[in-house]
Amino acid sequence: MNYNVIATSYRNESKYLIKELNKHGDFRKTSFRDVLVGSVEDVEGFLKKIVKKPPLSLARLIPLKEVINFKKPSALLRKLKNKILELADLKNDESFRVTVERRGWKGEINSHEWAKILGEIVYKEKNNPVNLEEPDIELVVEIMKNSCGLAVIREEERDDYYFLRAK
Repeated sequence: MNYNVIATSYRNESKYLIKELNKHGDFRKTSFRDVLVGSVEDVEGFLKKIVKKPPLSLARLIPLKEVINFKKPSALLRKLKNKILELADLKNDESFRVTVERRGWKGEINSHEWAKILGEIVYKEKNNPVNLEEPDIELVVEIMKNSCGLAVIREEERDDYYFLRAK
C-alpha cells in the first residue's frame, strides 16, 4: 500500500482511530503499536476535516511529502542526505529542526545521530539558524521497517492543526 499520512493513536486506541480515519481515506495498521498509515487524495482537505472534528483517539498526524523504500540503513542515509536539501525550502532567517523517528532498526539507526547529520547538511548548505524548541520549519524523517516518510511541518501549520507534530 502506498501511503501519504502517518497517524498515531493514544495507547491501545488504534482500532477506534482507524475506524474514524477510514471515513476520509484508506488507512491500515502497521506492525508497530498504535501506528497507522493511510492514503488520502487531498491532504489539506483531510487536515481541515480532522481539525473540525478530531477523533478522540488521535495523538498525531504526519502528512508526508514522499516515501522512500530501502533495504539497508546505509542506503537510506545516502538517499536522505540528498533529499533533505530538496525538502528544506527555507527562506532567509527561517529557523529549522530535523527530527528523525525510528521504528525498527534498533541498534542500527540512531535517531539523534541521524538528525544531527542531516541538520548539519542543511545548515552548511542553507546557513539558516537551528531552533530545536520552536522552529519555523520542521523537517521530519519517519522510519518504519523498510520505508521512510519525509514531511515538512511549518510553524503556522502546527498552530492551525494541533495534531501536526513530530515526536
